[in-house]
Amino acid sequence: MAGLERARLQGLSDEDRRALDELLEANGLTQDQLLTEQVTHLEMFLHEYPKMAGLQFFPHLKTLCLIHQDIRDIACLDDCVALEKVFIVEGQIKQIKGLDRLRNLRELYLYSNRITRIEGLQNLANLEVLSLADNYITSIEGLGQLLKLRELNLARNDIQLVGDALSA
Repeated sequence: MAGLERARLQGLSDEDRRALDELLEANGLTQDQLLTEQVTHLEMFLHEYPKMAGLQFFPHLKTLCLIHQDIRDIACLDDCVALEKVFIVEGQIKQIKGLDRLRNLRELYLYSNRITRIEGLQNLANLEVLSLADNYITSIEGLGQLLKLRELNLARNDIQLVGDALSA
């Protein structure tokens, strides 16, 4: 690991350091492999990863899978611009945000969270699949810019208003 990366690692808070260590352990990685290996897939389930931390050390990441974690905010994805698939499911997410720089994102799975509004997706021009099933969404909105969207799952929500949100 380069000196600059060691400094970035040392600058992490204790909480972020613990989260990064959990992420590394769950994926069979060591700190020495950070940024030196082209890690393209990370997953976390059956571990405690309550906060999205340490992801800036994985700039080549294409798939991120966080299942049944106590994650409350989508964060730390600014350096993961190669992401194509994101699964943050069965968590505590209340708001869709922090995805603006993910221009390559094709599939986004945020089912079984606590999301109430469809928002924060306007910059995801390449998004083809969006799963927001089993949330608390009442209105279908915020999809107008998603011209490549071909699959939308909103099952088990409280949809009360569709309007012209699905018009082509």
